[in-house]
Amino acid sequence: MKTVTLVYGGVSPEHEISILSARSFYQALCTLGYEVNLVGITKTGKWRLTEREELYDKDVVEEDGFPVQLLMDPAQPGLSCNGKMIPLSFVIPILHGQGGEDGTIQGLLELAGVPYLGCDMESSVCNMNKVITKQLLESAGVKVTPWVFLTKEQLPMDQALDDCIKTFSYPLFVKPAHGGSSIGISKVKKPAELSDAIRFAFQYDREVLVEQAILGRELECSVLGDYEKVEASFPGEICPEREFYDYEAKYIEHSTRLLVPAVLHDEQIVRLRQIAIKVFQTLRCYGMARVDFFLDEDTNELFVNEVNTIPGFTSISLYPKLWEAEGLSYHLLVQKLIDLGLKKEPIQVRCNQGGSR
Repeated sequence: MKTVTLVYGGVSPEHEISILSARSFYQALCTLGYEVNLVGITKTGKWRLTEREELYDKDVVEEDGFPVQLLMDPAQPGLSCNGKMIPLSFVIPILHGQGGEDGTIQGLLELAGVPYLGCDMESSVCNMNKVITKQLLESAGVKVTPWVFLTKEQLPMDQALDDCIKTFSYPLFVKPAHGGSSIGISKVKKPAELSDAIRFAFQYDREVLVEQAILGRELECSVLGDYEKVEASFPGEICPEREFYDYEAKYIEHSTRLLVPAVLHDEQIVRLRQIAIKVFQTLRCYGMARVDFFLDEDTNELFVNEVNTIPGFTSISLYPKLWEAEGLSYHLLVQKLIDLGLKKEPIQVRCNQGGSR
């Protein structure tokens, strides 16, 4: 019996979304014949060895399961629980946002010598920080949504607000520089709303982006591969009934229409897939990433909005649905991601070789 460890929950505001993704991932792992160890991380950061029943709770509860610790021994990776050692052969971190998608757990697993699914620490750090992402993509010639960067230290921010008003036309989007699931994001339609939107975003982060809204279509592309071979799916389109594709539209309401695949001209599809692959390679992604675009229909220009290295994996999430449209079923996609993770060289090997890339 093959054994993997699924880590879910976490300290970020996306705790509940991680649980939803982990449930779907768990079902696929069982279909593939894996024995699954479940490790839930509480909202305060405590690690618990949980049972299947706890996975179907709303939160990872402090009292559920048994406390576990990651053993920092690359020669014998494992978890310590109740005086026993549970070997770790492969870890699947289905953790969205801070503490899971930002390189934190990736660095921890690399130091512990544990192979894992998805991007490495370096790529995760770059992709989680929207400022670094935009800077790297702009340097590679990839168009991103026009933006300015604010820090909490700039408060009061009269000058920053004046700069935004002079730089952009409305509407604008204001968002935390780190995080996902549209948490902390506001759409600003007039100058009087900008200050409150910035302060709202600062509740979730010390760094905030103000971006020009692109009035057009919202497209997403799933990317899969390693440092050598990369594939991009047909794009899908998000058609929210709400003001924009916010948290409620993604996970609570069911009014948003997802077009899989999106209706586009052949030239647009080819160009979008090429850009998605370039983004994946520029940001040194590994395994999986979802690249989000805006298409300005007046100019036919594509703008990269964001990159997600641990995209949603629920039954309605676009990352797996786009691959399903390509003929790759959910559980076979999971297997392919595991195979890629097992293929990735551990940090000890990369460092001894002076870097394998």
